[in-house]
Amino acid sequence: MGCTFLCASFSIPQFEIWNAVLLSTGLFVLSVGAIEDIKEQMILLRILYGGIIVTYAVKLIPLVINSESERIAEIISVVVLIYIAAFLINKFFPNKIGEGDIDLFVIMYGMLGMYNAVLALTIGCAVGCVIYLPLILLGKYKKDKPLPFAPLLLVGTLVTTFII
Repeated sequence: MGCTFLCASFSIPQFEIWNAVLLSTGLFVLSVGAIEDIKEQMILLRILYGGIIVTYAVKLIPLVINSESERIAEIISVVVLIYIAAFLINKFFPNKIGEGDIDLFVIMYGMLGMYNAVLALTIGCAVGCVIYLPLILLGKYKKDKPLPFAPLLLVGTLVTTFII
């Protein structure tokens, strides 16, 4: 969790205070989600939805104040499209991706924007391959056991935060 506030403190000189609050909120929710995902293999909805509400409130308040309705509509449209894509993935490929992982990605999009959220997702997947593939090939991790993906999303987000 200390890394969360470290990343946020690095962002203060580069961005406005709103972005530092947005970054620290999102990283805090991702950190708590990662811990919950490792321990319970699920993330409490109140953590996810609380994180989504706070992240988007912090992101949208400056846009509402500046009357940037087109940007607000764009953000809301992308979030809706992410949830539609997740619904279709879960419908045609059940139990391949956790619903909490989608909510964490929505928080990542709110924090980082789409390009950097996809970059963080890619980095998280690459780290997951490096960590889990040898374990699966050596038979030390069962293929039937679900992989906790939230910690990988957190790692990808932290790496992306230091890159941008």
